[in-house]
Amino acid sequence: MTSKTKSKKLTFEECYDEVGETLKTCFATLDLAQKSFINYCKFNGRLIFIENHRFNEDEQALSDRYKMECALKKVLALEYLDDMTFFSKGGATETFHAVIALPAECEETIQLINETKQHIGKLLSKTVDSRAKIDGQWQPMNKMLLRAIGRPRANIKQVKRRLNVHSNSYTRISYSGTFQRPNYRKDYEYIDGILAKYTSETAMMDRETLKKYAHVKEFALFYDKYYNSMDGNFKLIDPKIIINEDGSKSKSSFVTEKISSPIYILCDCDVNDINLEVRYKMKEEKKSRSSYKVVISETPILKSLPVYLYE
Repeated sequence: MTSKTKSKKLTFEECYDEVGETLKTCFATLDLAQKSFINYCKFNGRLIFIENHRFNEDEQALSDRYKMECALKKVLALEYLDDMTFFSKGGATETFHAVIALPAECEETIQLINETKQHIGKLLSKTVDSRAKIDGQWQPMNKMLLRAIGRPRANIKQVKRRLNVHSNSYTRISYSGTFQRPNYRKDYEYIDGILAKYTSETAMMDRETLKKYAHVKEFALFYDKYYNSMDGNFKLIDPKIIINEDGSKSKSSFVTEKISSPIYILCDCDVNDINLEVRYKMKEEKKSRSSYKVVISETPILKSLPVYLYE
């Protein structure tokens, strides 16, 4: 019979000595590599498709070059954004679908980014369930590590998301997803509390506007449409051979995968010579209870938060 030995619990100091400096270096490497990549896409990439509805009015007027830059800065942001306008685009910092053609020469940069993302994930996985006691309070070890390396607002889910890179081997990419609109019931104190955290002129004006609705018991935080899932169906130029369970062979012209980030197509030819069709189809999410219906006003009452009145 073998006895199980308990693993030694590390203090925060021991944990930092083990992974802290490496983690700090990885974040610096990732930050620099991603900025270089965004700049490369801006001047060398070709935008084949992007979700224009996810841009605000000013952004929709931008050229393809600057739309790429704008979207990738959101998708590849290492930290959560403080910008209050983020609330008007639910999920905007995590998902922004696009298809971008790039010269094959940038593959090395993409590989560096993905390897660094993977390494950060491995470092944080060692202490993901660990806690340390600071000033009498138990706190997550990873949260403390990120604070210690100067990344207290790091968006780890987004940091670990790898770049979705493909070779130029498709004639068509078809997006298929589902829209949903999350609706949260909030009272006056909750919304006023959010606005109080910000010092922008818009937020301060919104607090004054909100006072006019102090008598309202419940408000709706009603985000703009965004997808909760997206599939990509890739049609191959050259069908692949599939070996079935019985040993027989068949051809398949399609590859399907879940998509949560832009698709980068690497090509040896001129990016303007790529002949790739992109289809985009969304459907509304149906309510599980057909009798359930909430009527919300058409226009938000605030500028910095998507706050609506129930009718």
